[in-house]
Amino acid sequence: MLNYNKKLDVRTLSCLLPLLKVKRSMQYLQQGDVLYVITDNNQSVQELNYFATFAGQNLIHFYKEGKDNHFYFIKN
Repeated sequence: MLNYNKKLDVRTLSCLLPLLKVKRSMQYLQQGDVLYVITDNNQSVQELNYFATFAGQNLIHFYKEGKDNHFYFIKN
């Protein structure tokens, strides 16, 4: 597990809601801060990868553990 500044647990949320919550949370972080996100929605994997690529945020680590997907984003 990496160090992080904010944890966001979006398990049980359906499509697009995890993405919207991640986007909103990133707005309140400072440059260089790390956001740790947990989701159990497999569609979120594609959405959050897309977000990292096109919103200019870095996905620094991803892993799957059981049914949960774990993401670490660093704010640029």
